[in-house]
Amino acid sequence: WSNTEADDEDIRQLAPALGANTQLQRISLSSNRAVTDHGAALLAAALSSSSVVRVDIDGCHRVGREAAAGLRRLQSVP
Repeated sequence: WSNTEADDEDIRQLAPALGANTQLQRISLSSNRAVTDHGAALLAAALSSSSVVRVDIDGCHRVGREAAAGLRRLQSVP
């Protein structure tokens, strides 16, 4: 999903599949400049019940510090 021109709508559609995921441990959304805080919040909510432990959002410049911190918190949960 890196550099695919994904936006918040794409994240909204992807989130349910990630929430039910039991295999994928890492996802990269890097360089998707249209992903915003809203998309990051949708992602964080979905990932709280998945096996994903690493999310790369480098280059998602519209994701602010607070939303990025929400994703980082997921990475610190054992």
